Amino acid sequence: LSLVVILISFLIPRLVTLYPGGTDDLPRETRALLAVSDAVVGNLPWILTGVLLLGLGVFAAARSTRARIAVSRATLRLPRLGELLRMLATSRFAKTATLLHDAGCDIVESLTMAGESCGNSYLALAFSRATDQVRRGATIAGALEQQPGIDPFLVQLVGVGESSGDLGGCLRNLTRAYDRDIPRTVKWALSLIEPAVVLIGGVVVLGILLAALLPIVSLYETL
Repeated sequence: LSLVVILISFLIPRLVTLYPGGTDDLPRETRALLAVSDAVVGNLPWILTGVLLLGLGVFAAARSTRARIAVSRATLRLPRLGELLRMLATSRFAKTATLLHDAGCDIVESLTMAGESCGNSYLALAFSRATDQVRRGATIAGALEQQPGIDPFLVQLVGVGESSGDLGGCLRNLTRAYDRDIPRTVKWALSLIEPAVVLIGGVVVLGILLAALLPIVSLYETL
């Protein structure tokens, strides 16, 4: 992104001086690139102000509970990434709940602290609502199952743990399973993201350079 901004803001305006004649004789692609360059250079203060205001808005939204919940909910719906984030939050919840359960803490207190430590505002709210139902006498699995967004695998293992009397062991099985799956998922995602970013960036930069140098190539051919 920085390279694209540098090309459009600094390189392209200087290349214009190399073109003999007016810009009306330039190819359509080059004229479009020059229009973008003129728009960026001419409105640079407004663009920087907009970026600053956007950053301040994001910072303010990050401090708002409602905004954090909305963003967390939206990220959970993203393909692949949402499933990875759900796995990470569920694994944190299960690890904390297991530690507190093994330490002899009250189940409601364990669920409360585990939900707050999951790292996802939307799921933390779901865990909090489920904990309230457990406090009123509901089973843990039943309370979790009623909350949208909760991992079905967690609900299944909690149900098994409650019926067998080995809740801590079932939660440990979940964390072990996700400790194996999460690194593989992250490695798979990075193996796709890295070449995709390089490819897209290369195509954009190549397109800008070709559009900028096209008049020179055309002039060389006419000569």
